[in-house]
Amino acid sequence: MKFKLDGYYKPTPEKIRKVGDVLQYGAQVAAGASIVNEKPEIGLIVMIIGSIGKILSNFFVESDAK
Repeated sequence: MKFKLDGYYKPTPEKIRKVGDVLQYGAQVAAGASIVNEKPEIGLIVMIIGSIGKILSNFFVESDAK
């Protein structure tokens, strides 16, 4: 498994995709909870971090077995 800048358009490994999805889901739940508790600044920061993590997970590709 490698992190490559040109790997965005290549298939993401299943484990990394699941981690990215869980990160995004967790960020949405945490952001929603902080907004409900009248802390929208924290919610915004958590959503930005979760979105960046999800986007970064798309850059991982399977390493070539040689």
